Amino acid sequence: MRSGSCRCGRLRYELRGQLGFTFNCHCSFCRRIHGSAFTTVSIVPRESFRWSESSGEPAVFVTPLGSVRHFCGICASPMCNRPREPELLCLVVASLDDQRDAAPWAHLNTESKASWFEIADALPQFTSFPSPDEIAELMRRNRRGASR
Repeated sequence: MRSGSCRCGRLRYELRGQLGFTFNCHCSFCRRIHGSAFTTVSIVPRESFRWSESSGEPAVFVTPLGSVRHFCGICASPMCNRPREPELLCLVVASLDDQRDAAPWAHLNTESKASWFEIADALPQFTSFPSPDEIAELMRRNRRGASR
């Protein structure tokens, strides 16, 4: 079992199981929402995530594409994004209490990355979202053990 929270601690969650496909997203939407050159997220099964009993209610924003972004209405920390796929959840890695095995596997949406930001690591880069075969290969190369 893992846990995480917003900056002020009002929102808390629990996550069962391991992190999934973890990546740095460089799309202009994520950059604007997070106020940074990119954001690191991990795709997890939606059923493995739940708000803690002591958690407050998240504020939400529905994107033009129908994703629902959850964030703290007090400190504005982004927490997670529920894409239209009902079984998935995109968890903001920075919200995890323990991030030791949360390193990204790739850079995505590099076609819209900040022009001033230079990607200087050896992670694979994708101009958009990878194909299912590419994701399977990334999963194979980056398979992690069970979460602590």
